[in-house]
Amino acid sequence: MKNTVLLFTVLLLLGSCTSDYRNALPSRLAAVLCAPPSSLGSFGLPDLSASGVSSDADLYLFETSDGYYGLLAEVSDAEKTKAWLVRQGQSDVMSRDDKTFVSFDNGFVAGLSSGALLVMGPVAPGSQKSFIRRMTSLLDRREPSESPLYHRLQGVEGGIRLVARSSAFPRQYVAPLVVGIPAGTSVDDVLFEARVRLSDRQLDVVVTPFSFDKRTDASLQQVRSSLKPLHRSSSPSLSAADRMVFYFHTDGDTLLQQLRRDEVLRVLLASAGDQELAGADAHHAIVIDRRGHPRITSDRPCFPSDLHPRLYAVVRTDSIDQPFLSRYLGHIRLVTIAVE
Repeated sequence: MKNTVLLFTVLLLLGSCTSDYRNALPSRLAAVLCAPPSSLGSFGLPDLSASGVSSDADLYLFETSDGYYGLLAEVSDAEKTKAWLVRQGQSDVMSRDDKTFVSFDNGFVAGLSSGALLVMGPVAPGSQKSFIRRMTSLLDRREPSESPLYHRLQGVEGGIRLVARSSAFPRQYVAPLVVGIPAGTSVDDVLFEARVRLSDRQLDVVVTPFSFDKRTDASLQQVRSSLKPLHRSSSPSLSAADRMVFYFHTDGDTLLQQLRRDEVLRVLLASAGDQELAGADAHHAIVIDRRGHPRITSDRPCFPSDLHPRLYAVVRTDSIDQPFLSRYLGHIRLVTIAVE
């Protein structure tokens, strides 16, 4: 009986420490996106079909809290992946324990174990040794990532899913997502989960803002549920002369007060002349042209017929010049953000 109990305990321990490739995902994340391998080309990443990477397991693109970008994939043929890495790399192959590492001239380092491919960077040449030790530790880990963003991601449905902190994106582009946060709350406390789809060089993102802080989350959800749905137009949402537009529907002064709580939106509204919005019950849009000058219009957005947004934004990708999403946009021309 004692031997049976001991064996059962050992099996439980082994079962809780499986070598799932996702265990190598860092625990301190600013953003994490999960996607099928077939979508890689749309994100400007190389074709991995001949690399030995599994075509059945999701890929993870991520940004760490300390500013590194990465890719994590399951490996089905480690020897094939190693040969592929050697062809792609610009330096000698490095080995550490049972791992293989290859560096690239853009500062990224690829680490390969028997079951996972982890690419991270950019890192300065002088810091590569310590960085490889960090990656080795991740590839050796047998417990799931402790990242709350990763755990939140598991509950998001869809082919391409994203969970991120607002701080991972250019501030002016996430302004529509933070409408409703309590006064004095840091924007860094606001996160969002999203379903993503790609079509005709356009990335459509359906977003749900949230916060791990209960008070902030309750305020976000309360304001979001009180917003009036937008009505759809057949006209293009963004002209060639503009780089961003943010649509909303004012109903009296309630939403306008919420918009003015955000520093970025308050400045944009004041610069564009928002006095005419007071007390109005109508559609409006804040449009930012390519020179950065805002204006207010009464235009309505053009969005897919299966969406029912309460806030809607369209961003031209060539105007994004910083973090996470800009690195993975590839040939995408427009990004739309719908808050339902």
